[in-house]
Amino acid sequence: MFESTTPGQTQGTVHVAAVAKVAREARWSLDSPRSYLVPSLFWFASGHGRIQIDGALRGFTTCNALFIPANTPHAIEIAPRTQGIAVFFNAASGLACPETVVHLRLYGLGRQSELTRMIDEISKEAAAGAADSDIVLFHQSALLMHWLKRRDGTAVPAARAPRASVTDTRRANERPRGS
Repeated sequence: MFESTTPGQTQGTVHVAAVAKVAREARWSLDSPRSYLVPSLFWFASGHGRIQIDGALRGFTTCNALFIPANTPHAIEIAPRTQGIAVFFNAASGLACPETVVHLRLYGLGRQSELTRMIDEISKEAAAGAADSDIVLFHQSALLMHWLKRRDGTAVPAARAPRASVTDTRRANERPRGS
């Protein structure tokens, strides 16, 4: 899908596809490593498989998310009944993606639902094709990237502004007398 550039191929949008379809079309196996030109996220909702990155072989099972930065050599092998979603992000968008592979095992229905909801919103927006969908897709993708970094522990905490007291807030909201 994004292993090489071909005439007419666009990388300006986010592409969402079923993992089984991507695996079948790309002929995934541990014997055929590849690297995508775009950052990729794989959300495995059910099933299991193995992935090889930098010579290290690891397994994944149900409710695992796998983020792979652009141009990262990897090989994936999935079991026949594995289901999930593959998200290929815009390489030229300037997203603040994680710089290393992120493998999350999401225990608990809350986190699984969060990720599923974000991917679903990206999928719906990409399919809608509205005039401003590129802007919306960028922001939805940026939110997803930040979510991944938080779950992985690589997010840099923002400096907090000092909290205003209640009296400071009331003073700021008061109108000057006589106006």
